[in-house]
Amino acid sequence: MAHRLVVLTSIQYELHKWICREKNEVVALQVVALTHQAEVIALAQQLNAELVTSDNHFENLPDVRYFPKK
Repeated sequence: MAHRLVVLTSIQYELHKWICREKNEVVALQVVALTHQAEVIALAQQLNAELVTSDNHFENLPDVRYFPKK
């Protein structure tokens, strides 16, 4: 069963505030960054498109063409 998750920007903001309060700013930024990355890969998959990137977070994912930064 496929799971779908859409996280609105306003929710990402609230998530960021909550994690800052419970943990710290660094952890909060990491979590929000993960939601952004998930949105990018989900959009590429929905469009049946290859994602071309130099962001190493996507390096080993299927249908991703990764070019390391020099």
